Amino acid sequence: MSSDIAYRVLSEVNEVRSIAAEWDALLEGSRCNRAFSSPVWYLAACKDEQVNSPYVITARRGTGLVGVLPLAITGQGRTAAFPTHLADYNDIIAQPEDLNVLSGLIRRVLSTQGEYQNLLFTDLRADSNCARALSLVLGEQNNLVPDYSACPHVRLPGSYAQYVRSRTPAFQIRLKRTNQKAARNRLAVVELQPESFSPDGLPDAFLSLHLSRRGSTSCFSRQPEQTFAAAALPSLFSRRALRAFALYEKGKMVGINICMLGSDSLCYWNSGFLPEAGLWSPGRLLIDAGIRQAFAMGLQEYDLLRGSEDYKAGWANTTRQLYRIEIAAGLQE
Repeated sequence: MSSDIAYRVLSEVNEVRSIAAEWDALLEGSRCNRAFSSPVWYLAACKDEQVNSPYVITARRGTGLVGVLPLAITGQGRTAAFPTHLADYNDIIAQPEDLNVLSGLIRRVLSTQGEYQNLLFTDLRADSNCARALSLVLGEQNNLVPDYSACPHVRLPGSYAQYVRSRTPAFQIRLKRTNQKAARNRLAVVELQPESFSPDGLPDAFLSLHLSRRGSTSCFSRQPEQTFAAAALPSLFSRRALRAFALYEKGKMVGINICMLGSDSLCYWNSGFLPEAGLWSPGRLLIDAGIRQAFAMGLQEYDLLRGSEDYKAGWANTTRQLYRIEIAAGLQE
């Protein structure tokens, strides 16, 4: 593609808001996660106390937005980084074949002088735009290292029945018994719809059940993360970039699973349930419902995202590693 590209740094929240519609349109045509790489996600993250200011680098051909590198200046160390730890995948939003844009955005941020002390890229997939751009620009200096976590996921075969048959006999028995027990006791897993479940009520429903399950060990135990959820979840739910599955017992919601939509995947992000609902194996019921929906949507994956928790091993049939790199400011090619 043409290399006649203009780059600009947006350092004010209102500047970022002003390109939100263009950003959304660019995201739709990319391979990036529809929630984690959205302007809604980014603007919600800017409410975090660790974000000093936006640092969004845009690329345009003429008047058209063709690339977004959504960083922020974070913490006391003046680090340029993706703005929140709550995103499991970070990336440059652009067409994957537009190598001039991808490499140009990395060159632009690497050549910056005096605006930050360190540049930190985290939670990068090996096939991400960002990882590919770093390789193009840095070559042998591209010191991507494995991040702290990997992402177990399910590569979906031809049908749900085929997938279940691929699991161990013990797993199949547990899943069958869990579903039978739920049916006998008239429990139901329902995908929430924004037309019938208020988007504004989703953060409270999610946080109450999540904190009931996780308590002080939750990544949402602090106010900034709760503020993020309140800001991001309603809009993502309304746009269907977020899919929510709820477990009901006698008409009462006792469990919830929040999934984010990838370009070809449904991504299990966070969940929760009431302690007394534990006897129903709510996590198993909710994940099973999400996998069934991923098949119904014709997706390629059900992604269990970061973490090597034991329960994920039974569902997953493959794993992807995430990567990170830290670079000093002002690096020139």
